[in-house]
Amino acid sequence: MTLRQLVEKALASSGMSQREFAAKVGVSHGTINNILAGIQPKKITTLERLAKYLHVRVDQLYGQHSDAQAIGEDTPSYSGAGHRLAQLAKDLDDEEVATLERCAEAFIKATPDVRQHLIGQLKIIERLVEHESGFPDGRAPTAHKKQGSS
Repeated sequence: MTLRQLVEKALASSGMSQREFAAKVGVSHGTINNILAGIQPKKITTLERLAKYLHVRVDQLYGQHSDAQAIGEDTPSYSGAGHRLAQLAKDLDDEEVATLERCAEAFIKATPDVRQHLIGQLKIIERLVEHESGFPDGRAPTAHKKQGSS
């Protein structure tokens, strides 16, 4: 089933309007309109919210997509690097995810020299986090839990 079909089915079975559905999922009404028009969302956070609500894996939203704007061979697979990023971001709040998205967009637009500089700055940050936390990966051995979650 395509993402479009999953959303159509969810709308039909819930009896919700597109706006209500969008609010429930945590995406914009425009995103739902685009999906119903066959346009696949680009942001991993949007895909994660949809996947969670629709009870499917993120890769299934891409892997079974067959609408007119089908995913091309150059679309990244979220089973590799994207999957790792999604796992790292799962404990972040919306503001933190938005900050990372802006950083990634800036990095992508940067020249190779600027990218190398940013990579160097990240290595410094990694060393600082390791030093502050006392753990090699910067995280304590207990699982990180967002404030207010159960």
